[in-house]
Amino acid sequence: MWTSEDLEEAGVVQSFIGFLGRLLLCSIFILSSVHDFFNWAEVEQSVSKYISLWLQSYPNISWINNGFENLRDFSGVLLPAALLAKALGSILIIFGWGVRFGAVLLLLFLVPTTIIMHPFWLELSVDQPIQMIMFLKNTSMTGGVLILLAYGATCKKVGKTPAAAK
Repeated sequence: MWTSEDLEEAGVVQSFIGFLGRLLLCSIFILSSVHDFFNWAEVEQSVSKYISLWLQSYPNISWINNGFENLRDFSGVLLPAALLAKALGSILIIFGWGVRFGAVLLLLFLVPTTIIMHPFWLELSVDQPIQMIMFLKNTSMTGGVLILLAYGATCKKVGKTPAAAK
């Protein structure tokens, strides 16, 4: 039979595991935010490289060309916004403050970044395998962020409906 102390201890352990999971999920975003901030020229160069790759790969598809030309034109605004979304979303998630909003911010960063920066299907060089791994790594992190968006920072039992979990 479980005592109230056992149940309280289980809640503390569960809370710690939740915090640790959020910390591990977001550690890559925090570290890459710091890296990107201090290596801004390298980030701009990398984005420019992949925009050029997209433009060269689909020269006859106007909506792709228009989209990537616009991306290039607005990169001075979009790159700082991406850095802010990545850093702020991670902080919110790690500390459990507005986890769902933090998840939305990370999704706004992750989805376009994954498609634009890791197009392994366009790579014809030795970089193709690593780009595929990076693409899949990002999609797996997207899955983790989607779980946070669905459930927030709280721990709910699998199989219970939101009404039953109250």
